[in-house]
Amino acid sequence: MAKKVLLANPCGKVADTVFDAASATCLGTWYGVVVYAFQIYFDFSGYSDMAIDLGLMMGFVFAKNFVLPHHA
Repeated sequence: MAKKVLLANPCGKVADTVFDAASATCLGTWYGVVVYAFQIYFDFSGYSDMAIDLGLMMGFVFAKNFVLPHHA
């Protein structure tokens, strides 16, 4: 949950601020794209970690599916 709350949500706020700006520069747009990519990564990684951990608490063992989620 820490990835979601502490990393993904602030990245999302920064990306929203960049893309909601009235005047966008080239550098600012690239910054927004990179921050948005981090938001997507941390969201997916955080939710996957939470699902795996909840499954482990219930006795399920999962195969290692997503070692590198952006490459999958």
